[in-house]
Amino acid sequence: MNKPVQSTKIRGTLLERIGWFCLQADHHILEQSPPADRIKYQGLGWSIIGSLVVASLAGAYGAILFLQDFSILECIIGVILSMLLIGFGMLYLYRWSFQNIGVGDGTAKISLSELFMALPQLILCLIVGIILSTPVEMLILQSEVKTATYAYNIENELHITKSITKMYIEKEKALRIQIADAERKIMSIKHDVEQLRTELKSLKEEMERTPAHLRSIKTTTTPSWSNKVEISRRLETQLELSQKTQDKTISAKELWIDNLERQLDTVEQQKYTALNNAITEWQTQQSLWDSIKILRNIGGMTQQFIQGIVMTILLSPIVFTMMLSRSYYVISHEHQPSKYPSVKGDFL
Repeated sequence: MNKPVQSTKIRGTLLERIGWFCLQADHHILEQSPPADRIKYQGLGWSIIGSLVVASLAGAYGAILFLQDFSILECIIGVILSMLLIGFGMLYLYRWSFQNIGVGDGTAKISLSELFMALPQLILCLIVGIILSTPVEMLILQSEVKTATYAYNIENELHITKSITKMYIEKEKALRIQIADAERKIMSIKHDVEQLRTELKSLKEEMERTPAHLRSIKTTTTPSWSNKVEISRRLETQLELSQKTQDKTISAKELWIDNLERQLDTVEQQKYTALNNAITEWQTQQSLWDSIKILRNIGGMTQQFIQGIVMTILLSPIVFTMMLSRSYYVISHEHQPSKYPSVKGDFL
């Protein structure tokens, strides 16, 4: 057991007072305590400072991720505010925890009563640790998250493209069928006129090959030369009419095809516009929460390891507090002997 407190008062250094402040300890009493006890409570205070630094930095990076779409000034203000809020909030939690737990049963062992007494603080630290570990995970697993996010975006863009294309495919298909039918009709008309021209050409060649002395002969098996001349004239007349009809029909069909192609271009433009609007709307709906969901899916053991480290750092001051053994002074601004189990002469 340590020696009784001496009346000699050694003024605490700046580092000691900072550590004691984090515990909400009475430096007037601590300055009269043995060096071992001064160092013990100073170390506990600086463990709180270490936890505050980790929590503040994690909160600052979380603010950077959350405010990355804002201006630089707004981002800086958000980072500073988040560091201050998280830092002072955790400091208040630790100071409250120390004042609530005190030295517990006065031994270095963690008893069930101490654990039950510190349960609310432990739960709060666990919740805060899970929340603040997320920015740290995002920082460490940044490349993996970017890769998974890129693959996720590609997959969703393909799904959106498939859905939008399905909406317009029937219109495009109907227009393409009409264009194909009109082109086949034009080819059919051209083929009929060309066939008529070929027949006329063959008939004229046959007439030219007929000798002059045979042109006046009439037979019952084949048309006479005079009949061929009449047939040729009729074919020429029919060809002329067919040519005019062909020109009109083809011109009308070409105008119809041009109209259908314009409609097809309009439909395709509408499709691409709808596709771009859908992708843009989907991209604007993306937020930090989507990245966190992706992080939860790919984190695995690395994510659990990071969470464990962060929660261990945040829980360590409370665990150290439960491990405090009985001292020769009361760590409190108000001396309350009934709060701590004491032996006569143990406490100031």
